[in-house]
Amino acid sequence: MALDTFSKSGVTTYTFSRGNTYPIEHKYQPNIVKSISGGGASKMIVNGTAQEFWGINLNNISSTDVDLLHTFFNNSLVNWGEQLFTWTDNESTARDVRLWNNDIKIVLTSADLYIITFTLKVEV
Repeated sequence: MALDTFSKSGVTTYTFSRGNTYPIEHKYQPNIVKSISGGGASKMIVNGTAQEFWGINLNNISSTDVDLLHTFFNNSLVNWGEQLFTWTDNESTARDVRLWNNDIKIVLTSADLYIITFTLKVEV
């Protein structure tokens, strides 16, 4: 089984150092605006296709991996959530994604081991 990678032309590929050791949250979010009119009736406005998100949770990641991930996202060709990059999962499925909300949570769990969580949005 292959290790997950983040890649983009002109940027050093980030390869996850541990394979298949993290839970992944996968969700589809319908692109529908819901509201209630003054009379109490429900109103729905469909704004296109559903959006696809992947919640990534990396466990027991070294400080070296934290630095490499930061370097990848900070590169001007990726620029956190501004530009698309390719995420290839451990089943060799490639998706064009971007970092969503530019939010990466890093938690130190023990000496030089971290948990990193962030969300990727699949672009269609």
